[in-house]
Amino acid sequence: MREAFVQPLVLARRVLEQEHRQRGRKVYSLHAYLRVRIGINVEDIIDDDGILQGDGVNIAARIHQVAEPGQIVVTAAVRDYVMNRLPVAFHDLCMTSLKNIVRPVRIRAIEGD
Repeated sequence: MREAFVQPLVLARRVLEQEHRQRGRKVYSLHAYLRVRIGINVEDIIDDDGILQGDGVNIAARIHQVAEPGQIVVTAAVRDYVMNRLPVAFHDLCMTSLKNIVRPVRIRAIEGD
């Protein structure tokens, strides 16, 4: 799904709006809605005839594993990009090594209302 590669501000806003809508619903069963883990990263990618490659793709694919169900996590680059543009707060989760990524990556949870 290529929506994962839209501008981080647009993506973060969409995710927060969806979370807000879900919180307002009455839940009558444990399976009434899906609590997903979302990881957002912004970085250059390579589009090789429809096959997306590069560290940007790998980081986005791996950071969601740090999130709790229903939580949105972002890299420091995303935080820097959206922090003065959206009414959200960020909680520092960790600096971690990720599989097939040479440098450590700082991961933050995004919280908004």
